[in-house]
Amino acid sequence: MMRGTFLCVLFVSGVCAGGEAWRLSIVVDNADAGFETIGGKWNASTRDAEFYKSDYLWSNRRNGTGRAKWSARLPFDGEYEVHARWVCKAQNPASDRAANAVFTVFSGKRRRGRVTVDMSRNPGRWNRLGKFKLAAGEGSVELSNDAGNSVVADAVRFDYLGKTRGKVILEEDFERGLERWTVEDKGAHHKVEVRNGRLIVAQGKPMPGIFVWYNQDLPPSFRLEYDFTPVSLGRNRRGFYLLFFCARGEEGGDIFESAHWAKSALEDFRKYTAGRINCYHVGYLRGTSGQCNMRKNSGKKKVHGNSVPQFREGATYHVTLTKEGNRIRFEVKGPGIAKDRETFIDWTDPAGAQPVWGSGKLGFRQIGYEEGVVGAYDNVRVVDLTQR
Repeated sequence: MMRGTFLCVLFVSGVCAGGEAWRLSIVVDNADAGFETIGGKWNASTRDAEFYKSDYLWSNRRNGTGRAKWSARLPFDGEYEVHARWVCKAQNPASDRAANAVFTVFSGKRRRGRVTVDMSRNPGRWNRLGKFKLAAGEGSVELSNDAGNSVVADAVRFDYLGKTRGKVILEEDFERGLERWTVEDKGAHHKVEVRNGRLIVAQGKPMPGIFVWYNQDLPPSFRLEYDFTPVSLGRNRRGFYLLFFCARGEEGGDIFESAHWAKSALEDFRKYTAGRINCYHVGYLRGTSGQCNMRKNSGKKKVHGNSVPQFREGATYHVTLTKEGNRIRFEVKGPGIAKDRETFIDWTDPAGAQPVWGSGKLGFRQIGYEEGVVGAYDNVRVVDLTQR
């Protein structure tokens, strides 16, 4: 069902004589011509405050048969930051709204990302869904009513950020399962699978850890982005999540070559920190420690450490790792992380006894010091910064 008669386009600042950049924002409300519902029962309401414009729609769970869709005509190719609004009642919001509402972002008919949000939090404001590369033409966002409680369809916003710098070499939505990934796992009780478009890593018993490696080498300068959800940190919150990158053998060999891969009979962590493999790694969530450390391997040399905010179990965070030459930045955006604390690591490798590591493998590492540690990874995107 289509509603309304118009699409709202906002120009937030313009191009001035001094060369100041302008930003284009396109807002689609549930009352606009670009909005429609597909299946399910959607009810108009003004009960909860701070909705956008005249009202909002809500729907109870209908086993995923219902969708709300916002569509906009995007004028340019490039990167867009997408936001959504919802509302909930002021008292006991968890009883009223889904903690697992799913938005899906499309460029034309191609899915660009799927984001899970907690609609009992942050009502009445623009909530960032993520940054996506979208083509000129139709861009759209869909909300499913397949959730644990009611979902709200209010408004979405597309903010144009400009042309993508570099060349996108990976946009992983896991529709092909683990075809582009290799799991390194010595635990028979662990499980790595793709579920509902997300990579799920679950540990059934404590230790050892699990690696999930991307099969292709990343270039020496790149930007990696992904959405990360600590689904469960374990009963005593002892989950440990790390990211390895630029992994390559000491003589330049591929880590999948038998000379290196066969040594996985050793403790995996020692192989990559004290063996014959060079790489960097960042430990960005370790239980309740509130510490983010970066190390350079081989040798497990701590090169940077920082006190960071606590992650909320079940919340989704947007992670960005940028490596340009010898400078490495690791940033996290999400619930409970203030804007001035989003940069966890900003370090320049001085080289010295070891050179700056270049191209190599990327791997997600997860360790459970107790059973029940689960992590989810989604919307993995890599941009090669050595290319236009």
